[in-house]
Amino acid sequence: MERAGRQRRRSPPPSSKPSPPPSSSPIEHMQRHTHLYVPVDDYILWNERMARRPIDDDSVELKIINSYAAFIGYLSMAGRGLAFMVVSWTTVVLLGGFVTMLQKKDFWCLTVITLVQTAGVFDVSLKEKSRGIWNSLDGILATIFMAASKQTEKTLPLSYIVVCFVVVILQVFVFSIVLFPLGVLYMFGIPLSAGISLYRLIQHDYGSNKDGEENLKPALDVLYSLALVQGLLFCYKFLISSLLEKKMQWEYRIYLRETRRGCEKDPSFADGRNIITYAVDLLESKSVASYLSGVRILGSLLSRPIEETPQSYIDWKMRRTFLGQRVLLRQLLVGSSSFSLIIQKLLRTLGPRSPYSRQIRQHAVRIVEHVADEIHLKQFPGGIECISSLLHGTFEEHCLIETRYERDWLLERYELSWLQETYIGYFKNVVEPSTLPPRSEQDQHGDGDQLNEYRKLLLGGLSILEKLAANDANCRTIIKTEGLVSKIMMRLKLDSLHHKDHWSCFSPRDVVKTSLGVICRLVSASGEPSRNLRHELSRNKEVISSIQGLSSVIDVLVVIWILQLSVPLGF
Repeated sequence: MERAGRQRRRSPPPSSKPSPPPSSSPIEHMQRHTHLYVPVDDYILWNERMARRPIDDDSVELKIINSYAAFIGYLSMAGRGLAFMVVSWTTVVLLGGFVTMLQKKDFWCLTVITLVQTAGVFDVSLKEKSRGIWNSLDGILATIFMAASKQTEKTLPLSYIVVCFVVVILQVFVFSIVLFPLGVLYMFGIPLSAGISLYRLIQHDYGSNKDGEENLKPALDVLYSLALVQGLLFCYKFLISSLLEKKMQWEYRIYLRETRRGCEKDPSFADGRNIITYAVDLLESKSVASYLSGVRILGSLLSRPIEETPQSYIDWKMRRTFLGQRVLLRQLLVGSSSFSLIIQKLLRTLGPRSPYSRQIRQHAVRIVEHVADEIHLKQFPGGIECISSLLHGTFEEHCLIETRYERDWLLERYELSWLQETYIGYFKNVVEPSTLPPRSEQDQHGDGDQLNEYRKLLLGGLSILEKLAANDANCRTIIKTEGLVSKIMMRLKLDSLHHKDHWSCFSPRDVVKTSLGVICRLVSASGEPSRNLRHELSRNKEVISSIQGLSSVIDVLVVIWILQLSVPLGF
């Protein structure tokens, strides 16, 4: 009876309605096939929380940099607070109450310390403004030449020469009286104040204890101690800044300096900040120098290899960090309101008239390749020509581009003359291409590096085209671009790849595979241009034989699929 009762309780109650089908939700499917039960609501909340979380916040370098920058910010606040206390102590307590009791030695020491503190040596805003001190030297020269600029004759009379000489003397006098002491206070003010304080604390000869001078010695001890502590903070800040920056990589070093400068004004400046957001902001900048810095930083980050099978926890951590940086970079670029402007600038950097070096172009190629599937070529007139320029030329033509002169041969004559006659041209040592020094023996044996650079630009251009071809509209633009398809086809010929052993340092498989991927997407797209391309491929025996010869290099199924698409069956 009990067994029958248990069987009746186990059997489901009869129902006229059919039972609902099992849910096919991916989350519930995961729950049914795993031993770990995760409620759907909790999973959604966790997913949203992870979406709001900074993706690369696990980077050890970024944690160190942000923590260091915040620490420097608090050190700067402490230094400014000590400076305020020193000024208040000297003006209110000492000079106000003990000015007649001070010895001459202490009086002048306090005067120097007060001038150093009131000059705002530890103030960040004055530190930024004082960068223009050396620009005043140009003002001296400008004043001198403007005195003679009204003379239209080619030869200046003796009176103008005398006037210029007098102006030079006056300007040098002004510089020695005003600018030079200010520069000395700026560069050595805090160490000078600390040295004076240490000297007076060691000597400790403040005078005799007369009536009314009982508090003079304690007041001076407090003052000199505050100035000494401020100097120690300054030296400590300088030392840790020098040591930490030397251990950082180049891209992190730039981010460290900018973040530290911001935290000196506001210690909370580093909150929610990372190197990806900083580099994207540089790309949006109107300054050419800032833009190039952003390109270098992002290109360097994207060039880091990612291990597919990490062997240790540290490798897994680094892999997760690199992947997170790439995801965050894509989100920031695509979601930016300046996305079109950034892509336009990057495409111009890749263009045939770009005066930038091969290294800058390689970095720009990596960035464009990273977001190429989000680019619509119709929005960027001339963009496809800039990308196709990466497939132009041979290795010999690529070697003619001098990296150290940043492709100055592409500049117009007036642009090159302007560079030669300015400080930029002077410091870059820009000269005419005809007067370039001969390549050294070390440079002559550097064809391996040039070959690697040529390969990276070529592969980058093909990878960009492959991602662009995911859009049918882009496919039509690529096919309609004159000569571009033939350049892609040329990379399918193994004989040309092995010409003069130019590709012997690596397998041509990656070039052929990428070129074949571009052709696959072009012939499989919808529309009349793709249909015409399939007809052309079916009639071109040389191309068909080249594709058939790739079966030993690329997957045979891919080759057969392309050949089937190229055969005119029903279209």
